[in-house]
Amino acid sequence: MTEETTTLILDAALKLFNGDGTARVSTNHVAKAAGISPGNLYYHFRNKAEIIRALLERMIGEADTIWGSGRALRGGFDDLREILAHSLEIVWDYRFFYRELAPLVQGDPILRRRYSAIRRQRLTQISDLVQVFNDAGLMRGPRGAERDALVKLSWMVGEFALASAELDGAAARRASIEQSVEMLFALWRPYLTPSPGK
Repeated sequence: MTEETTTLILDAALKLFNGDGTARVSTNHVAKAAGISPGNLYYHFRNKAEIIRALLERMIGEADTIWGSGRALRGGFDDLREILAHSLEIVWDYRFFYRELAPLVQGDPILRRRYSAIRRQRLTQISDLVQVFNDAGLMRGPRGAERDALVKLSWMVGEFALASAELDGAAARRASIEQSVEMLFALWRPYLTPSPGK
């Protein structure tokens, strides 16, 4: 029951945060949406910050099933497109986090440390992916500082492309994700060898 209630709370909070933003949503709002008493919510989470941290952990866990599987390092560009699309779907599912990234991490040192750690991990995974594709002959370069820039730009596009699409008035989630995947490939295209990456 406790795990089930935790899931109810997180599902309700995610829906409210995505719809209204974290500042306009209180723990009472979350409890009501979850169909539980505020006291029951506080049994599971001491405050809203703990709920946000738990949602970050859930998001990381979902992304780990993609990036932690090693699939990205084994497949070719078709697999990579699918992996990027799935990753962006997760970003969309937790879009409140990326909309509010700066104030959220600035206001919660625990959240900031955790997010910084996972960010470093993902940057390393992307850099490893560039190396694997180079070794497989799917890419030529980049190297050194240029590689670091490609890796960081790829991460930034992944983080903010969907939020940017929302600002442009994009309503169709699938179309926005596909456009974001194309933006990522536009960064990589100059380094792709002629045969792959169609």
